[in-house]
Amino acid sequence: MKLFIAFLLLVFLGGMFLWKAPSRQRSWLLLGLCLLLTFAYYFLNQI
Repeated sequence: MKLFIAFLLLVFLGGMFLWKAPSRQRSWLLLGLCLLLTFAYYFLNQI
């Protein structure tokens, strides 16, 4: 459960950085956030 809360906090902080980033950087951050989400989904399913 602590891992899940930490993950949600990380996604929230990523969203705040995404909101303030310029548009060119925003697409790369969005791609990184999607990769992080898929990795976390896979990792949490293994537990």
